[in-house]
Amino acid sequence: MAPRAGSISQVKHLDPDGLGGYSVHDEVNMRDLMCAELAVPIHNTLATHNRVYSFVHPFTGNRLHIIGFQGNFQGEDHLKWKGSTLYRGALYAIRAADQTYAVNEVNGAYKLGQPILVSARTFALSPFGDNTIFVGGHDCCGINSDEIAWIFKVSMEEVLDQSGVKRGE
Repeated sequence: MAPRAGSISQVKHLDPDGLGGYSVHDEVNMRDLMCAELAVPIHNTLATHNRVYSFVHPFTGNRLHIIGFQGNFQGEDHLKWKGSTLYRGALYAIRAADQTYAVNEVNGAYKLGQPILVSARTFALSPFGDNTIFVGGHDCCGINSDEIAWIFKVSMEEVLDQSGVKRGE
C-alpha cells in the first residue's frame, strides 16, 4: 500500500516493560533522514518494502540492520525521476546497535547520467561466501517503467559502510 501524504516512516522499537508486556519507543523516521541527506523538504516516505535486514559486518563483527526507503519532494528536478516527485537514487539507512543511523546509497550519491533506481527493496547475502550483498529494487509507483528493475552486487563492507553518502564528489 502506498503511503499517505505526510507519511514519515517512523521506526519504533519495543523494550520489555517488566510486567510481561512491552513499551514502544520512537527511534527515527526516514523522512527526517532523507531531508537531512538530500537537503530538500520531503513530503512523504515509504520504507521497509519487505522487511528490515540484519547483517553482521565482516570486519567489525557488529550486527547492523538495513532499511531501504524512498521519498517524494518538490523542486530539485535534477534529483527526481522524470514525471514524478520521487528521488532517482536508492537510499537506505544502516541502524547500529546503539540506535544510531547512517544513510547510504546504492551506486553512490545519485548523479545525472546514472541509472534511475528509485528504491532499494531487498538486500540478500551472497550464498557464495564472498562477503557480497545483492541489492535489488525499483518501485514504479504507478508510472510505466518497463525493464527498469535492477540488481547490484556490492561488497559487504561497502553496503555496511556507516561513514555516510559522499555528495558532490
